[in-house]
Amino acid sequence: MVVVERSAPKLGEIRRAGELGYNHKQWHRQFVWVACPGCGKERWVAKGEHPRYCQPCYYEYRRDYRLDKHPNWKGGRRITDGYCDIMVSSNDEFYCMANKSGYIREHRYIMAKHLGRKLGSDEIVHHLNGIRDDNGIENLVLTKHDRHEHYTLLKQMQLKIRELEKRVRVEV
Repeated sequence: MVVVERSAPKLGEIRRAGELGYNHKQWHRQFVWVACPGCGKERWVAKGEHPRYCQPCYYEYRRDYRLDKHPNWKGGRRITDGYCDIMVSSNDEFYCMANKSGYIREHRYIMAKHLGRKLGSDEIVHHLNGIRDDNGIENLVLTKHDRHEHYTLLKQMQLKIRELEKRVRVEV
């Protein structure tokens, strides 16, 4: 058996996985010797994947690029199913109403602020004009589940009446 003496790898050096002792299924993959920009620790990284940071430094790096510090930050506001969701901070008094991602429906947040209390899960904030992203307090009404169906049915009946009135005007 011939033992090949190898010197310490140099930055940017490329070797096959088989030379590094990886299993036979990965023997053909190439690895690059890189240094972490955070701590300077050197290691082998699969070519093409090339993560810049070692794991501990990556967590530090990610911690500094959260929320408004991240370059893709859009202001903590998003539209989901036509409703506006806003991100609330963990020290906000209404944070308990937020989902696990820290977002709360804007119309629920506005109503809770208006009332000065947290809304229960059985309370529904209804949009009077039916437009989901129109969250002015004059357009919102707090209701329970059984009354919400009444509001929806009433709105549908009003639309049908307007439609029929238009038909009558056209025919006369």
